[in-house]
Amino acid sequence: MKEGRNEWFRAGFATCMAAMVVLFLCQTVAVGQVDQSKKRVTAPVINPSVAKKIPKQVIPSSSGGEVVITLLSPAMGQKNVPLDALLQWNATLPGLKFDVYLAKQRNLDASGNPVYQLVSRGQTATTFQPALVDAEIYYWKIVAKKVDGKEFASPMGFFKTPNAPPLPAQPEQPALGALNVSTLPDLKWEPSVDPENNRMVYTIFLSTDRGQYSAPLARDIAGNSYQTITPLRHGETYYWKVVTRDDAHATSESVEFSFTVDPVNWSQPIAAGSFTDTRDNKVYRTVKIGNQEWMAENLAYLPAVNNLGTESNIPMYKVYGYSGNQVAEARSNSNYRNYGVLYNWNAAQEVCPAGWHLPSEAEWNELLGFLGMTSGELSSNFSTMSDIVADKMRETDTNRWLLNPPTVNNASHFDARPSGFANQADYLQLGTTALWWSSTWSSSEGIVTVGLGYNQQNMSGISKQRAIVYPLNFYAIRCVKD
Repeated sequence: MKEGRNEWFRAGFATCMAAMVVLFLCQTVAVGQVDQSKKRVTAPVINPSVAKKIPKQVIPSSSGGEVVITLLSPAMGQKNVPLDALLQWNATLPGLKFDVYLAKQRNLDASGNPVYQLVSRGQTATTFQPALVDAEIYYWKIVAKKVDGKEFASPMGFFKTPNAPPLPAQPEQPALGALNVSTLPDLKWEPSVDPENNRMVYTIFLSTDRGQYSAPLARDIAGNSYQTITPLRHGETYYWKVVTRDDAHATSESVEFSFTVDPVNWSQPIAAGSFTDTRDNKVYRTVKIGNQEWMAENLAYLPAVNNLGTESNIPMYKVYGYSGNQVAEARSNSNYRNYGVLYNWNAAQEVCPAGWHLPSEAEWNELLGFLGMTSGELSSNFSTMSDIVADKMRETDTNRWLLNPPTVNNASHFDARPSGFANQADYLQLGTTALWWSSTWSSSEGIVTVGLGYNQQNMSGISKQRAIVYPLNFYAIRCVKD
């Protein structure tokens, strides 16, 4: 009886297990098999950020079912895949036909899944050469078809093609070595070119140390210019460069440019005014520059004309190019109207009107220093210096200066004109030179004069000379207010 019960139990258990196996098989679809009722391939739901973490060595293949498809090349996650690369795979059954599907990362759907395109249909070969482009991540899979119509899909593979970096940008403004630049410069550069026509953005670096950069001044700029927001320091030299990045994260770096900010703090406004000399009722334009007020034109007081005298110890007066000795005649001369009067040393000491005086070397230094001349330039003797300062002092009228570089701006409104100079016999350098007296002299060093003209490169320059001046030289005068 006991043995009969055991036989009944064993038979029942076997019947139950067989039923469970049949039920399991009826509910199972082979991995990678296409749903025949719907006749379509469903793209695997893959988050690209997760997929990229799969090691390159993993070879994806389907498992189970009648057909197993293994993706051979490119390897999973492989980078820098050549554009002429072949897609290669194999399958566990012969006589299959294959459909090849390809997707680009840039065409992911709203859920982050690849949007596949059928690029080859019904081929028997287990290789295919797609048309690839640079700087792209590709997803691919193979669908195998049996003669009876059954379809089997491989897992997804992905790989990345090379990305050529964009060509370096070219800085344009401020120009290399530019001087007198605004404290809020507009930085501009020639746009980069990307070999794959990828979208590009720019990052700007700015530093006061050549080749040394920390945090960027601005990043992810879409255009090719940037208006600085925080004022730069007066008189400081800055270095800058542009880094270009395309949307595949390849970068290139421009050459380094430099510029120097205007040393003048123009927050102290230039104030124009006028003054009437009661001795002859001539009205002079004046200008306040920093803390000083200067005549904005050469002194033109002319009590006499001395073209024949040879004495060196009396005041003497000349009008450039006039050879007579009549005051009224000299005043009708166009050079008098344009350039004023030339004075010898003795006349210079006493000719400025009441309330005004001949500037000392220290007062000239204050003016030139305010306009940007360095302490080294101010202390040197007879060397052409600071084109920036000269540009700020020269008038922009090209009819009087024989050469007027485009950098001239007369920003100080000093309105320097090329009045030349004279000696006992000749008139010299009208149109090319302006020379003014100072009141500073010593028996050992001579008289200090200030001149504005051209340097060897034919650019405007300002110079200050300390030398023994022949008493019968005649220079112009700019008076400064007491």
